[in-house]
Amino acid sequence: MKAHTENFHYSHLSFLLKRLHVISIALLALYAFYFYVDLVLYQHVAGTPFHTTLILIHAAGFLASLFYMGIYPLVKKNQRFLQSVGPDLLLDFYVFLYIGSSALASLNSYRLSGHIDMYLVVLVASAVLLPIRPKHFFCILAIIHVLFLSLLSSFIDDPNLLTSKQIISTIAAFISFLLLVLLYSSREQEFLHQQKQDELQKNFRTLFEMNPYPLILSRLSDGKLLLWNKAAAESCPPSQTSDSLTDHQLVFSSPQERLQLVSELRMRGSIKNYILKQDQPLARSAAWDNEMGNGPL
Repeated sequence: MKAHTENFHYSHLSFLLKRLHVISIALLALYAFYFYVDLVLYQHVAGTPFHTTLILIHAAGFLASLFYMGIYPLVKKNQRFLQSVGPDLLLDFYVFLYIGSSALASLNSYRLSGHIDMYLVVLVASAVLLPIRPKHFFCILAIIHVLFLSLLSSFIDDPNLLTSKQIISTIAAFISFLLLVLLYSSREQEFLHQQKQDELQKNFRTLFEMNPYPLILSRLSDGKLLLWNKAAAESCPPSQTSDSLTDHQLVFSSPQERLQLVSELRMRGSIKNYILKQDQPLARSAAWDNEMGNGPL
């Protein structure tokens, strides 16, 4: 189980690094729009603390996205880096940056508009888009949210309004953490389930091939051969190039016999000790090859 968990963590980190690359590309385009807003639409507040802080926040985000786009080609295939603590630290840093800058931007925007919407949106978006380890996200969230609530009290004099803002932001923080836990757990369970299925399939194929008796696996609906072991291939080697080869051609003496067996199988769920009569042993004849268009062996 520990090995499966480690495999999931490695796979999940690779997934998050790819997603962070896509997010960085999208944010570069978004920050281009933000610079237009800062330099043109907010020109009437140029030189104020609000405007200076806003430009610094957007510039920091732009440079961080540009930096990640530059290092991503170097780290995405670096196995030594991927198997170290580097990816965790890198992802934690960017989640901290996104949530922290949104909290600062919301506090800054409250000076002008009285809203903290940016912080609430980024909280949920970070949990959905970058579901890092829940423990890491909780620590990041706890640090930023405590600071946010503390600084928010210095911006709002009305105690009722302050309480309302604190309650709303705390609920948003709780929902974002809950979403992250659900998404992370869901991806982990899906990965572990797929790992188990792959192992079962591998074990089944191993046992299937090791069986000394001829075995074939066919599709119930139309009898198309899906798998055969070495003993079956030696007894009656099917054409490797024919997609129309069926179990009827190798096992059953007539289509009616197969239909009867399939009907009983559907009804009972399993059949034991069913004896099939064959006029000749399992061996491919020249007539069979001519019928399949393969020519003589």
